[in-house]
Amino acid sequence: MSAAEIRRGDFVYRDTLFIDLGQAKRHARASESELRRLLLPKRSSAPADKDQVAHYYEAQLLHYGLPRTKDKNLAKVRLTQALNMGSLKLPAWVSQTEKDMRKEWLAALKRDSKASEPKPAAGRKRKADEHDEKSSPIGAARKVKVTVEVDLNDVEQSPATKARPKAKATSANARTSTPGKPSTTPSRSATSPVKTQASPKRYNPADYHLASYSDHGSDSDNDSNDVPPPAYESHDFGAPTFPPSRNVSQISGAYSVNTASAAYEDCTTADSFVTIRLDKSDPSSPTLWGILSLPGKLRCVFMSEEPASAWNGSQASVLWRAEDLETAEAMFRRDCRGWVEFDVGRGEMGAMFWGALDGQDLSVRAGLTARGYHGGSWTLQGIRDEWGAMRGGLMAAVRVSSPNVGPALCLGH
Repeated sequence: MSAAEIRRGDFVYRDTLFIDLGQAKRHARASESELRRLLLPKRSSAPADKDQVAHYYEAQLLHYGLPRTKDKNLAKVRLTQALNMGSLKLPAWVSQTEKDMRKEWLAALKRDSKASEPKPAAGRKRKADEHDEKSSPIGAARKVKVTVEVDLNDVEQSPATKARPKAKATSANARTSTPGKPSTTPSRSATSPVKTQASPKRYNPADYHLASYSDHGSDSDNDSNDVPPPAYESHDFGAPTFPPSRNVSQISGAYSVNTASAAYEDCTTADSFVTIRLDKSDPSSPTLWGILSLPGKLRCVFMSEEPASAWNGSQASVLWRAEDLETAEAMFRRDCRGWVEFDVGRGEMGAMFWGALDGQDLSVRAGLTARGYHGGSWTLQGIRDEWGAMRGGLMAAVRVSSPNVGPALCLGH
């Protein structure tokens, strides 16, 4: 039987590492030679490999840690450039992720195999305990008593006399007894049946042994203790995914923007990114800082309005400041607010900045990406400096006046 698949974001492991883009769009990693045959075919009589669908190339970008895109031609260009430059290498973080997921998958496979094995019935345990009791000195003593009863069959005595515990004593009494003393022999043998009747009471500890065995060695207890809590669970994107006090540190990183829309018009480019950093100067309640970059359109810096302990599940209310890169205007008001939310299991985030782009609400969806791409170089201090620079530039622009040149930065809508 096969174990359940292991999922981390778009990565899925089930005997092989796949990229799962949903709707049966699942692709394993292609080797460098396979991509060369597809993208850089040699001139020969052999027919070229059949071109793949768009989501195949998108999956290969993710496998090799390259910026993702749903555009087929752009994805092929990025892969071709990496092949020509010799930079199409498996990133270390992808390799480590694959190793970790394989370990989890093998552990799950082992648990499933163990769970499918038939458990021994309780009767077998009782038989084993009875066998132990028979091999104990008490059992051996009872066996001797039975043998004595067989040996004394040819001696004409009462049934109580036949249950004597020792054969040696019986033979001695048979030689020395006289017809005038028959009553002494029954009186001695009368105690032996009492001991024989009491022996089942001494057997009761076997029941206690069974109880202790079930308390400390049952298969069900071992199975339940061996099952670890699942990590990296997938949830609906809009639902709260984790308590902030426990998983809030997992959201820090660089995210590649998949969609960023205002008034239902996509305004992303291949280099759009979101970077999230956490200020842990107060470990009990870290503060979220982030920067959103839409090249040629907008740069937006934001920070959580409340400490992490007050976040509603995985959603944080934020304040933001932005610069319109087309008009060189800065937006800085008390009501510049929005929210960000995270799906830690899938490595995704969403955000809403009210009135951020030409006075329209700006919504963003992004996925966690490799370091070095999409704003991974932004540090916490760099984001905080950018926040202060926007306010400082705005205040300076308000103080400077010129009849020919207007302020470089002004209040937004």
